Amino acid sequence: MAKDKDNNTNNSKNNIPENTIKEDNNLNSDKNNIPEDTIKVAAVDPNTQGTQTSTIPEDLIDVSEGEESIDIDAENAGSGSDSEQDSSDPEQETITRDFTNAFDERNIDVTHGFDTTITDIDDEETDEEIFPFTETDDPIAAPLQEPPDVKWFLSGDQIVQEGQPANYTLSYEGDLPINQAVTLLINTGPGLTLLPDAIADNDYISINNNQITFLAGGPKSISFQVQTNPDNILEGDEEYTVRASFGSEPVGIIVTDLVQTVIIDSTVPSSDIEWNISGTQFIDEGSTAQYSISYNGIPLVIGQTATITVTTGAGLTLLPDASANADYIPVNSQVLTFVGGGPQSQIVNVQILNDFNVEGEEEYTISISNNSIGIINDSIVQTVISDPDSAIWDIQGQPTVNEGDDSSYTVNLSGISLAPGQTASVILNTQDGNPVIAIEDTDYVSIDGDVLTITGPSTSANFIVETLSDNIIEAD
Repeated sequence: MAKDKDNNTNNSKNNIPENTIKEDNNLNSDKNNIPEDTIKVAAVDPNTQGTQTSTIPEDLIDVSEGEESIDIDAENAGSGSDSEQDSSDPEQETITRDFTNAFDERNIDVTHGFDTTITDIDDEETDEEIFPFTETDDPIAAPLQEPPDVKWFLSGDQIVQEGQPANYTLSYEGDLPINQAVTLLINTGPGLTLLPDAIADNDYISINNNQITFLAGGPKSISFQVQTNPDNILEGDEEYTVRASFGSEPVGIIVTDLVQTVIIDSTVPSSDIEWNISGTQFIDEGSTAQYSISYNGIPLVIGQTATITVTTGAGLTLLPDASANADYIPVNSQVLTFVGGGPQSQIVNVQILNDFNVEGEEEYTISISNNSIGIINDSIVQTVISDPDSAIWDIQGQPTVNEGDDSSYTVNLSGISLAPGQTASVILNTQDGNPVIAIEDTDYVSIDGDVLTITGPSTSANFIVETLSDNIIEAD
């Protein structure tokens, strides 16, 4: 191969391909520290720009100016071989050298992925020559470094009793690079299934970006805990997750990055609690209805809590529904809390209003729902409001009517006085007569549940019943 000495070669030194051998006579700054008749060989790491240098006796390397070639005396240096292509052929620009322990005894470092510099110490000029370096099976040569095969695992308790710590371990398999430190971050968060999520810093002490650092050569596993809290609430099982992620330059892969943990409620089992409501079923206007909400079974432990919701609503029978805020003060989703060691029943009152309307009986209901634990046995109570007014109603009308004519009637109210604008109402119904029966909707148009209202200061109101002409000769 031609040996082209050109002092301008340094201008393109940054474009030197990887895996080359380079002769550079400009390294003689160390010549005073190197024995005479030696050649300096430097291995340069292109990634770190570092240089490793060794020397060998010069008589083992033949740098022939006239022949423009470099020969390495492998026979005298040790076992190995040396092949060189003719530099006169411009197509042959590659020198292939098998160093196979050739400089093992001389500590020459020829490494894959390095630029190797051979320097003629006696030459004061800066002569540089670039030779493509062909990789060989030289056992001295270190292989290119592969990414570390490191696998990370997060494991831990999937079930923990309320109030106890849950234990977790972060570990890895494989080997970290020398002097390498790897940091992983630990975080807690919501669960993944249909169970209710445990509340951070209420049901358990949360972890936010806690760092766990591993050092090469150090322990391959580190353990930590998540403390759960005994909140003394009957709420059933809850869940949370613990997750690991890289907090520094990733090394390897995280195979298992998440553990889900269920907190087992340590309170009384829900099957041992039964809820009931009881109370007033009939009440007059202007009075207060009273209801008792209670639980039985195993009492709550001291400090434990349980909740249930109370609500009023429409009635269940054919009676008219009492109107909220007109006939009674409603209870809108009132939550009752029961505490262990305290009473097992609580009272809820419903105020019944006096509307001064003559309107007959009305009804409403009060019910319990949304129990935090346990089952509901008696869930609802229906209450009928009675009209306490001393009103007297009577009806008057014509005793006979010709077939096809209207029959007129008057309803009178006595015993009370209606203020102007105040109303009183009554429900009207017709029925077949006795002993002679007029057939409903054949002999007359029936009235079923019509409401007749008297507005004060009036004390009466009129209505009619229409009779039908059937053109049939029949008895009255």
